[in-house]
Amino acid sequence: PPNMNIEIRERYSKLSASYNKKSSYHHLILEVKNMGKYPVKELKVGVSWVDYEPKMVEAIETMLVSPSSTTALKPGQRFILDRTFEVKGYTPEMLQSFGISVTELKY
Repeated sequence: PPNMNIEIRERYSKLSASYNKKSSYHHLILEVKNMGKYPVKELKVGVSWVDYEPKMVEAIETMLVSPSSTTALKPGQRFILDRTFEVKGYTPEMLQSFGISVTELKY
C-alpha cells in the first residue's frame, strides 16, 4: 500500500541436520524495519525452503507483530526475529535456498 514499506534483512542463517538426520533445523535471525510512514499493527511473514529441482518443500507463516501480543511497529522501528525452524524430511544437503515474504500487513 502507499506509504507502507517493510524492510527485511537477514542477520544470520545456519542450516544443520537433526539428530536422526531425517530433517533440518534452520536457525534464522531477521531484522524487520518499518520504513513507512504509519505504525504497523499486524505483520505476518512466510518462510519457505526450496530443494534443487527447484521445488518448494516447506512453508511456514509466523506472526511478528500482532495487536494481542505486542505494540505496533512504529515508523523507523526495528524488530528482531530469532527463531529456529524445522524442515521435516530434508537434510541440509537437499536444500538449495529459502525465501521470506510478507503475507499479511495491517496498519
